[in-house]
Amino acid sequence: MDGRVASAAPFEQLLTALDPDRERAGGRYRDLHRQLFAFFEWRCSGRPGEQADEVMDRVVRRIGEGERIDDLQTYSLGVARLLLREERRRSEREAAAHRELLKLYGSVQLPSGPDAGEERQARFERCLDALPRLDRAIILAYYTGEGRGRIEARRRLAAEAGMDLNALRVRAHRIRARARALYDEL
Repeated sequence: MDGRVASAAPFEQLLTALDPDRERAGGRYRDLHRQLFAFFEWRCSGRPGEQADEVMDRVVRRIGEGERIDDLQTYSLGVARLLLREERRRSEREAAAHRELLKLYGSVQLPSGPDAGEERQARFERCLDALPRLDRAIILAYYTGEGRGRIEARRRLAAEAGMDLNALRVRAHRIRARARALYDEL
């Protein structure tokens, strides 16, 4: 069965829950989407439209899974808050991983001056962008967290990648070496 056909029934259920009249349901859907857009925009999100779409997709998926939702507006705003929290946590983890990786590459000579830190960060970002997507994800996840949390995160990462912890260490070392070479080239 086509993926769109399978998702049409939950979307129809969402529209019916918004209003039994198809025209009013379409208007209420647009209103709810606008509210979600505003929610993300008010919280200084860089992509409020995409996030509003993601919330609506998640709500439709939950309806398709049989979730009974009494108040779609309140439920959707709750999903929006959870999505925002997920994205902020992911952003914090990535920032922490960036800081850790910058420590590793801090010994490379860059021009001195007031913009040296920004230049180093930009150079580092270009280096990460040059890595294959999977390697970038692995190295960022590898340096996420601190102390015991980092150890547990690495164990989970190894399990998710289907390798033991030592194999993950070797892979991270190889990615770091490749990243270092890229960093030196830039």
